[in-house]
Order: sequence, then C-alpha cells, then structure tokens
Amino acid sequence: MKKKLRALCLWLFLIAVWTLPVQAENYFFADHFSIQAIGKLSNPRILMIGNSHTFYNNLPQMLQAMCKNQGINATVDSVASGGHTLTRYMFPAEDNAGDQLLHQKVMKKLTEETWDYVIIQDAIDEPVLRAAKMEQAVAKIKSLVNPDGKSGTQLVLYMPWALNVDSSYERNQIAMAKTHYALATKYAAALAPSGLALAREKILYPQYNLYSADRRHMSLQGSYLSACTIFATLFGRNPEKLTYYAGLNVSAAKIFQSIAADVTVRRVAGGTGAQLPKLLKPEYVLRSGKEKQLVFASKPTSVRVVEWTSLNEDIASVSATGKVIAVGYGETKIRARLNNGAYVEWKIIVAPSTIKMGAGDKQTPVVSLKGYTWKTSKKSVAYVKSGKIYAKKAGTATVTGTNKQGTVLKMTIKVLKAPEKITIKNAPKKMVKGKNLKLKVSVKSGIRYKVSTSKKSVIRVEANGSITAVSAGTAKITVKTYNGRKASCRIQVVNR
Repeated sequence: MKKKLRALCLWLFLIAVWTLPVQAENYFFADHFSIQAIGKLSNPRILMIGNSHTFYNNLPQMLQAMCKNQGINATVDSVASGGHTLTRYMFPAEDNAGDQLLHQKVMKKLTEETWDYVIIQDAIDEPVLRAAKMEQAVAKIKSLVNPDGKSGTQLVLYMPWALNVDSSYERNQIAMAKTHYALATKYAAALAPSGLALAREKILYPQYNLYSADRRHMSLQGSYLSACTIFATLFGRNPEKLTYYAGLNVSAAKIFQSIAADVTVRRVAGGTGAQLPKLLKPEYVLRSGKEKQLVFASKPTSVRVVEWTSLNEDIASVSATGKVIAVGYGETKIRARLNNGAYVEWKIIVAPSTIKMGAGDKQTPVVSLKGYTWKTSKKSVAYVKSGKIYAKKAGTATVTGTNKQGTVLKMTIKVLKAPEKITIKNAPKKMVKGKNLKLKVSVKSGIRYKVSTSKKSVIRVEANGSITAVSAGTAKITVKTYNGRKASCRIQVVNR
C-alpha cells in the first residue's frame, strides 16, 4: 500500500512539473497588465525606494533619460540599498544602526518632500514568502504619501522578477505577480509589471539574456526593459516612440520597447481569449523555387508577429518578414508566433508540376492527395484514387484536385511505356571497403525500381538506391522494377 501511495505521489509531482510551464505561459500572457498611473507631464518629481533591483545599471537615471527623450522634465531621486526590504525601511530593528539610518532617510524623503510618484520595490523573496510583511510596509507607505487618495502623490508598485536558477522560476514569478496585483488593488496603487514583461521576453525572445551572471539581477538589457515598463506605466506613453536606447543595439532595444508596450499601453492578452489575426488563405501550393509572401486578411492592431518559423526547411524556408521560398517537394507548415504567445500556421504544399511514371504503376507521391476531389483529363492514361496515382498506358494526362479550403493541386502525369528489360550498366566486379557507388540502370527517368542486397553485412543499400561496401565478402545486388523486371550482379568487397 505504501509503495502504491509513493508511486501516486511521484506521479502527481511529475504531472505538476510537466504542466507548470504551460500553466505559467498561460498566466504570463493572460490579461495581466500594468495598472496605469495618472500621467503628470509637467515637471514630475519621482522617488524610487528599493534595493539592488532598483539601483542596478542605474535604473533611476535610465528612467530620467527616457523622460527627457520625450520632453518630460522629470526629477528622479532614489533610496536603494542592496538586499533591503520595504519592511526594514519602514520597521527597522532598534539594534540595527544601519537600518535606523535608512529608515530616517526614507521617512524624511516621504514626509518633508513633495512627490508626484513614489515607486516602491521589495526584495524578490518578500512577495513570495512573506507577503503579509510586505503588505504591512505598503500600507505604512500609503498612509504617509496619500492616506485619503487626495494628496496628489501616486503610489506605484514596481514588480521585479523571480530568481532564475531552477524550475521554481515560473511558480515564484506567478506568486510575485499575484501579490503585487492584490496589493495594488487594495491600496489604490499603480503597478509596473516588469517581472511579467521579462517573463514574456523569456518565452518570445529566448535569444536575449536579460539576467546578469548571478541569475538574480538584470543585465543592462533587462534594466532597459524594466525602465520602459515603468515609463509607460507612469505616463501612458508608448515606449516604442523612445529614441533613447541606453547604449544598447537599436534592434534589440526596439524589441524590449515592444514587450513593454504589450503589457502597458497596448495591453495584449493571450491565453484562451487571445485575439488572432484572420488568414487570407490557410494553405498554398507552390512550385519548387517559387516565393510567396504570407499576409493576413485582417489583424488586430495590438497583435504583431514575433517570429516566423518553417517546421521543415528542406521543403520551404521563411524569411523574417514572412516570405516563403519553396525548396524541395513535400508538405510543411509555416508558423507565426504572436506577441500574445499564440501561434497561427499556414500549410505549404510544394508539389512537382510533372510526374513521370511507367504504365501499370501506382504511386503515393511526396504530397498527400487525400482530402481532394480529383478530375483527370484522360482517365485512360492516368487518374487519382484513394490517395494514389494510377498510370494506365503511355501518354499524358493532367490531374486536378480541389479541397474544402479551395486549394487546387494540379499535376501533369507523363506515363512511359512499361520496361520490358533492364540492365545494370556500371556493375563492378570488386569494390574497396568504404566506397559507395550509384548504380546506373537502363530505365527512363520516372520508372520506379528498387535495389536490394543479399548480404547487408557486406554491401549496404542506401535510401537513394546507391550501394556502400561495408566489409570483405561477396554479395548479390538485385534491381527490380515496379512491374517485376530484374537485373542482378555479384560484387566482391575487398579491404584494399
């Protein structure tokens, strides 16, 4: 019984681990956005209270530079001590002189100076492990800066990010977000959700690492994303209009601006309620070497494509702007990932314009023929049935299929006379171990045949019909056409 109970617990644990990333992704892209402040554009005074997550990469200066870039003459001041919590700022231990000094400094800032915005940031463990203590500190600060909601000072919660060292990241980031939203609602505070912006970035743009080497603090890129999120939360302005990039590569900075816009002014929601663009057509038939620009019939203004991907680049590739290039024959999908975490897909069919077959042959081609209604120009020559092409007699016929989506698949079938005899033109008597050879068979191109070996340990037949000498010995190689005509040879493999 105990073994069964342990097995059940393990199974439940594994299910939780497997499903957490999916649940987390759904949460990060659901309708969780900033709670906007009332934008004060005339000489705003901003006080930031936090720890290293506030002073790392000089985030206050970065915010002030963004304001200046957009014509806002802001004053940004800060009190930020490494590892400090809001609880220690508000309720310092009597025997801790350092905490007492920081408490006095913060109290003087809050009670003796006038601020339009007071932005507070707690340690990353507090919202997850000690949410009640964090609330006491938030309530105390609220009572000091705007107890009745009439003073003009706006309290802003700055949501940081979870420690990124193990699988607990998603769970902790969700807990952090829930605590911040609950406190912002209870104490009528604005909320800058930098942690959620970063969570979206990790999913949408994994090529950028926003963490520093310790996996706790932000890199310059991460701090820039946070500053963009705070800027948009305070002033309601689209951070994509910023031309201040903090020394970052402009293309990368533009991406971070877009993510910040998604969680603030653009408010892009994902999950089951995600807005999806309407496709002009769900699938296309292309000839090898041809191109097709994928477009939408309509698209919500808030939705943008983050990444284009081909699920099989040997069949079709896709550019960064959605232009498809047909490469080889077959079927694949082109996937567009959207900024709300959702996907849309197109089916791409790269079909040959002409197929050669021998009379009496039947083939299943590289593209699926099922799901279409088929017509043929000459049923006596060739036709399609049950997903196969049937070649009846020598001649040419055009087969045309139409499916429910209105996609038309059209191919010319050239039927050749069935072979009466075949020979192997280049059969060697000996091969050196390790060498390979493409056999030349006396059949016209399009006549289907199969190559086999009597001893795979001596000569191996490759997928393309060529042969490879594997080890010393002798093997019989047989070539057989679809209609039963055969040719064979014996080949001795020698070491050298």
